[in-house]
Amino acid sequence: MKTKNVITAIIINALGISIAFAGGTMPHAKNRQIHQQERIYNGVKSGELTKKEAIKLEIQQNNIQQAKQAAKADGIITAQEKAKIEYKQDKASNNIYEQKHDTQNRP
Repeated sequence: MKTKNVITAIIINALGISIAFAGGTMPHAKNRQIHQQERIYNGVKSGELTKKEAIKLEIQQNNIQQAKQAAKADGIITAQEKAKIEYKQDKASNNIYEQKHDTQNRP
């Protein structure tokens, strides 16, 4: 039951991201964000991610989302802002991989 709640939260979060970036100026970042959400969802579903790991990864995804919104707030996304977001996405991607492939026992 708890896993079902985590999966539901991940799906809602992913839908929020896709709605927030519909028609945005960062299509690559949008696609990466959606792909990362799917990886987290699949990790929870398959048991590769624990509830605690999924929550931490979701917090990281929310931080990326906030950075994107802040970058778009003034209507101009600078190269520096894009680089910062891409760095955060790279780090998140690595964290997802590491958490899915660690040797922790799953409940």
